[in-house]
Amino acid sequence: MQDKNERGLVGDFFCGAGGASVGIEEFGVKVDFAVNHDQTAIRLHSRNHPSTYHMTEDIFTSEVERFVAGRKVSLIWASPDCTHFSKAKGKTPRKQGIRMLPYAVYFHAAQIHPEVICMENVAEIQGWCPIEDREDVPGFGQPVKSLTGICYKCFVAHMSHGKLEPDGRIADTPAECRRFCDKCQVVRDGYTKCLGYDFDSRELCAADYGAPTIRKRWYAVIRSDHRAIRWPKPTNSKDGVGLPAWVPASSILDLDNYGQSIFDRKKPLAENTQRRIAMGIRKYVLNGEEPFIVHVNHSGDGFRGQSVNEPLPTMTRKLGMGLVSTKTMQIEQFLTKFYKSGIGQSIEEPLHTITTSPGHFGLVSVKTTDKGSFNQADRAVLERAHQVSQFLMLYYGSDIGQSIDKPLRTIVTKDRFSLITVLHDGRVLLDIHLRMLSVEELKRGNGFPDDYDISHDSRWHRIPTSEQVAKIGNAVVPSMSKAIVSANCPYLYQHDRVPFVQVSQQQNGQFSFA
Repeated sequence: MQDKNERGLVGDFFCGAGGASVGIEEFGVKVDFAVNHDQTAIRLHSRNHPSTYHMTEDIFTSEVERFVAGRKVSLIWASPDCTHFSKAKGKTPRKQGIRMLPYAVYFHAAQIHPEVICMENVAEIQGWCPIEDREDVPGFGQPVKSLTGICYKCFVAHMSHGKLEPDGRIADTPAECRRFCDKCQVVRDGYTKCLGYDFDSRELCAADYGAPTIRKRWYAVIRSDHRAIRWPKPTNSKDGVGLPAWVPASSILDLDNYGQSIFDRKKPLAENTQRRIAMGIRKYVLNGEEPFIVHVNHSGDGFRGQSVNEPLPTMTRKLGMGLVSTKTMQIEQFLTKFYKSGIGQSIEEPLHTITTSPGHFGLVSVKTTDKGSFNQADRAVLERAHQVSQFLMLYYGSDIGQSIDKPLRTIVTKDRFSLITVLHDGRVLLDIHLRMLSVEELKRGNGFPDDYDISHDSRWHRIPTSEQVAKIGNAVVPSMSKAIVSANCPYLYQHDRVPFVQVSQQQNGQFSFA
C-alpha cells in the first residue's frame, strides 16, 4: 500500500518552454518527466531541465504509462494548447482536434491516477463548445454559440463526479448538441467513466502573485486524495493597499537602451505605428496641464504659443544624456503595443499579456530638457525639437495640424524651423526614440528567471528569435505554477531550485560559465 505522504512522480504535459516546470522547481520540487510533440520545445525544455525524462510524442499516444510503470504519481501539470479557444483567434476557423487536447489529461489520468492535476488555459476554455464544420475544410469551423460551455461542462463531469449517459454524454446534453456527439472523440473512443476527482477552477492574474505581467488565465486544481483544494493568497495588489504594489514593467526593461530616433529611420514607420506613438505621448508624456506648441527664435527666448489639448499623468526617469545638458536632460518612457487597439501602457504597470508573435511591444523614449538649457542648444538640437512638434501637431494640433481620423501627411524635415513643444513645467520635447522589446525582456516580463536559457536548445543549436518569442508567449508564468503547487502540495517540497549554469563558447574556442 502506498504511503499518502510518499513523494511520487511529477510530470509536465504540453511542457513547451518550461514555464510550469521552472515554477514547480522554484517551489522546490523536481519535475521527473515532460511530454510534448514539438521537438524544439522538448530540446529547449531539456536544456534547462537536463535531469527530466523527456518524451517527444503526441500526447494522446504518448507511452506515459510505460514510463510510470505502476509507480505513484503525485502531480501532473497540464497546459493544453490554448490557441483554438482564445478570443485572439478572432474569426479564424478553430480546429476541433486542438480543442480536444484537454481530454488527453482525462485519458492519462484514467491510466496513471495522479493524486493532483493542475491545469492552465485561457479563460475562454470555459466556453468550450462544438464547432460547426466548414464544408471545404473538415475538422475546422466556428464555435456554435448557442452551445457555449457544453463541452467544458462535459469535461468537468468526466474528470469529477458528473452524471453520464451510457455512451459518455453528460446527462443533460441539449438536443441540439447531440448531432455533434457522434463525431466527438469522447463518445467515439468510449470515454464513459467519471474519474471521481474533486474539481475547482478560478481565473487568476499573474501580477497578483509577483509577476511583472497582468497575464490572466484559467487555472484548475483537480485532486483525488481528498485533501482540500487550496488557492494561493495574492502577494501583490494593483493599488498597493495592504500588499506590495504590482511589479512594474520598468523592473524588467533596459531603460538605458532607447533605440533609434523615429526621425532617423531610412524607412518611415507605418502610419498606425506613428499614430500609436503620438497617442501614447499624449497620454504618458504631455502630462497634467496643457502643453504648448510655441514659436521660438534660434537665439532668443520669446515664447508665445497655443494649446494642444489634455493629456494624463506620467512617470519621469532622470538620466544624464549629454545631448544638451547632463544635468537637465530627462527621459519620459512608456510602452506602445502593436496589436489590438490599445495605445500602450505605462512602464509603472506590469507588462500586458505577451503574445506568441514578435514585435508586439515597443519602448518609446521621449527626450526633454528645461527651457533655459534649450536656449543654449545648437541648431541640430533645435531642428530635431521642431521635427517633434511637427510630428505631434499632425495628430492633435488644435487649429494647426490634422485630425487623427484623417490619413496622415508626410512629416518633412525642413531647414527652417520655428516651432517647439513645451510642457507645462517648462521642459522642451527634443526627440522621440522607439525600439522593440528584446527577447530577454519578454522572457523576464513573463516571469522567467534570468538564468533560464531560451536562446539555444540542448544540442547547442540557436533557436530563431520568432520561435523564442512564440515559446515565451505560450509559456505558463512560473510564479503561477509555483504558487498553485505550493498551496496544494507543500508536502512535495525537496530543496530550493539551483540556478541553471550556462556555458558559452568564446571566439578563441574556450568555454566559459555565464
